Amino acid sequence: MHRSRTYDATGIVLRSRPLGEADRIVVLYSLEEGKLSAVAKGARRANSKLAAAVQPFAHGRFGLARGKSLDVVTQCRLAESFYELRLDLDRLTAACCVVELVDRAV
Repeated sequence: MHRSRTYDATGIVLRSRPLGEADRIVVLYSLEEGKLSAVAKGARRANSKLAAAVQPFAHGRFGLARGKSLDVVTQCRLAESFYELRLDLDRLTAACCVVELVDRAV
């Protein structure tokens, strides 16, 4: 069975961390692939199109390419960023707990 090099996944960003000077490693939970890690190249640059899509809680349709150790985020169509969630500390705390539970349970 041959797996395609590129694929799409609808998911939510569980967490994100810096990698090098301009990249980010994101952990996604997707309907199609389950939990996966991927590199968003250039996502930390000021004019990056991926910057909003790789923030925690972001929900969208991610285009990915399979890599040797980590997949690579090539594009994203953001469905919801949940920006309002970040404005309320109680809701943000609850959301962080839920994301942490999903991350550890899967």
